[in-house]
Amino acid sequence: MTQLDLLRASRLFSECDDQELARLMGIASYREFPDGEVILSHGIEAQELLVIASGEIQLQLPISILGVSKSIAFETKRRGEVVGWSALVYPYRFTLAARANGRVGVMALPRADLLPLFESDSGLGFRVMRNLASIVGERLRCTQEMWTREIQRSLDEHYR
Repeated sequence: MTQLDLLRASRLFSECDDQELARLMGIASYREFPDGEVILSHGIEAQELLVIASGEIQLQLPISILGVSKSIAFETKRRGEVVGWSALVYPYRFTLAARANGRVGVMALPRADLLPLFESDSGLGFRVMRNLASIVGERLRCTQEMWTREIQRSLDEHYR
């Protein structure tokens, strides 16, 4: 699969034509991360969007348990999926951490180039942001389901 095919298969860029994909390729760079490396850190400025080319990235939710910081596995992303979409959503801060699960290759698209591209081509910007809204909505649904299960578990324990 070529990098162009990778973008084409990505849910975020699925509605883009070949010319738009070529423009996106023009601002993309390829990077690799070894197993276990932290790729994104919760709360830091999100400067780039990543499309997974190979391997898996585990999204993690950092929490404090009795004063000790822990990372809880939240979701695993694979080839063609996007991580770091916070680079496109103000205030541009990562809401989760991400760690390489095995060797990982990504296509990195910098926010500093993406946003002006979307502004110059409003059709492209609209299609990508519509797809992004769907991805964010799915994350919200997943989070709500997890939260609901946790509240139910807590209530069940409290009222036994």
